[in-house]
Amino acid sequence: MKQFIILIIVFLFACAYSYPNEECNIIRVIDGDTIICDIDGWSEVLGKNISVRMRDCDSPEIRSTDAAEKSLGLYAKNELIDKIGNSKNVSLRNIGRGKYFRLVADVYLNNEKLTCFENKLAYATPSYKCGTKTKCSQMSSCSEALFYLKSCGLSKLDRDHDGIPCESICN
Repeated sequence: MKQFIILIIVFLFACAYSYPNEECNIIRVIDGDTIICDIDGWSEVLGKNISVRMRDCDSPEIRSTDAAEKSLGLYAKNELIDKIGNSKNVSLRNIGRGKYFRLVADVYLNNEKLTCFENKLAYATPSYKCGTKTKCSQMSSCSEALFYLKSCGLSKLDRDHDGIPCESICN
């Protein structure tokens, strides 16, 4: 029992620990919001071939059974690959642990923060919340409309039922 309590305390400490800024050697892009990289100076266990998720970004899932979401997820992945280009290094700032104990960080390329909106990573959505918006005219972006369609069940945003909401702003 004592070992279990110690393990929980260590786990909680690791989740709350704030890591220093680090340089990351990109191995590959997983999807529109996640990269795999090696972090210089970190141990093989903690910093090699590690998944890093971009903070406040949630791209559509590539492994989705929904064809439209899968297509948008692949598009978001390709946009991130294009943005990173031939660069093999990015800076990780504000590093922490997130859900599933994975690393979550602000990712910078050439001192420019990679985010969903600033770099227009296609259809990647920041953390929206279902609310009072019900019409395409109320949406500020295609990513917001996609969020309302997929996460809030606002099916009237997709009049032709092709999985893409608000055709006027998502084309």
